[in-house]
Amino acid sequence: MSGRAVELEVSELFASLQGEGPNAGTPAFFVRLARCNLRCRWCDTGYAWDFGRHRFEEAVKVMEVGEVAKAVRRGHQPNLVITGGEPLLQQDNLVVLLAELERDVEVETNGTVLPRAELLGRVERWIVSPKLSSSGAPEGARFRPEALQALRQSGRAWLKIVVLDETEAEEAERLVDAAGWPRDKVCLMPRALTRAELRERSPLVARACLARHFRFSTRLQLELWDGGRGC
Repeated sequence: MSGRAVELEVSELFASLQGEGPNAGTPAFFVRLARCNLRCRWCDTGYAWDFGRHRFEEAVKVMEVGEVAKAVRRGHQPNLVITGGEPLLQQDNLVVLLAELERDVEVETNGTVLPRAELLGRVERWIVSPKLSSSGAPEGARFRPEALQALRQSGRAWLKIVVLDETEAEEAERLVDAAGWPRDKVCLMPRALTRAELRERSPLVARACLARHFRFSTRLQLELWDGGRGC
C-alpha cells in the first residue's frame, strides 16, 4: 500500500549566483519555500509568505518532493540553496528532499525554528539571519536562544544580520553577544531593496564591520540585477 506523496510548498525555483553571506558569488540552484513565521516590515520576499497581498494559488506551487529533486538536478548546479520564507517550517518534508540529493546544501533561516538532528547533520552551511527590532517582530518571536544554540553548536552556521545604520549595528552586536556567537562567523549586510540603496549604505556597514571584527556581506543580486527575481 502506497503512502501519501510527500509535498513541499514552493515559491520559486531558479539557478543563479549566491548573492549574500560567506558563499557569495558561488553558482547555485535555489529552492525558495513558501510561508514564514515572521512578518518583517522590510522583507524583500513577501511574495513567499504574504498571502494577504499575494494570492496563494498564484504565488505558491505545491510540488511532490520527487518533482523538486528533478528540478534541482536539471539545474545542473553543484550547490543547492534552500531559502524562504522560513524553510524550517517545512523541515520534515525537507529532510525527505535532501535524502534524494547528493550535493552541497546551504539553508537560509531566520534562526527561530529548532532544526531536526537529521537536518543539522545533512546541511553543509547554515546562514542564520536573526531579525532586529526594526523588523517589527516582537523580541520573543524573533530571538529564540534554543534554536540559535543548536545552530551554533553544529559548527556549520554563520550569522548574517541585516542592518541600516550604526544604531542597528550596535543592536546586532548585542544580539551576537547574547547568542554567544563567534565573531569570525558573523556578517553584517546593508538593508537595501535597490542597487542605489546598497551603494549608499555599504560604506557605513563596512565601517561597522571593521570596528567589530565582523565580516561584510554585499548583496550581489542587487549589484548585478537590481533586485530582479529569479536572476
